Amino acid sequence: MPATSGDVERVIRELLGKHFAEHALPMPRIAFQNRIGAKSLAICAWRHGADNTLVTIQRSILGDERTLRRVLAHELIHHWQFMRTDQTTATALAKVGIQPDGHGADFVEYAERINATEGAGYVSKRSDQSYDTSAAPPFYILVQPHGNERFGFTVAIRPSAAQKAAIADKRTKDMARLFQITDGRFLNGAPIRRHGGYSIPRSPEHAEFIAKLYATGTDAKL
Repeated sequence: MPATSGDVERVIRELLGKHFAEHALPMPRIAFQNRIGAKSLAICAWRHGADNTLVTIQRSILGDERTLRRVLAHELIHHWQFMRTDQTTATALAKVGIQPDGHGADFVEYAERINATEGAGYVSKRSDQSYDTSAAPPFYILVQPHGNERFGFTVAIRPSAAQKAAIADKRTKDMARLFQITDGRFLNGAPIRRHGGYSIPRSPEHAEFIAKLYATGTDAKL
């Protein structure tokens, strides 16, 4: 079952207590979104002069707790960076277009500190952009032709009634095929819906996987 906002808050408090306790950081504000084609699974933002940050999380990772934890650990390092920023200096730098490197030496040092407890590579400069594919939950992927020998895809973990209707409609009208996979590389795809866009594979390797799945995969049953 996908995590709720309460579950996310619980995980954040746990991570703050485990890895950031000596800094007495405030609980960041949290928000959720379904953003097609987002490069990051979450993002921590701070406005100059604000007393807290906002962590915005892609809803697609709420069904994968290990990925959620890894991503939140990454964003909490940014939360720590922002909360210890000297606001006068930050404002002065911003006025002349200078932005600190969010993944600089201090980020790497803190990531290594967390990795010493959680395991090598648990947090990295890009750990907010990828799923923990070893722990990806089974999910549905709807693949449909897109142009000349190309394919687009949308995803759902537990299709709702509306999504099931959209699947039936696209199977009939768009020659779409539905599969169930556990490859977390595609879990951040656009959600299945009757009207809306779909994701395009980001690399030749991903495109080859999707094309082969469409051609030879076994159709999933709902």
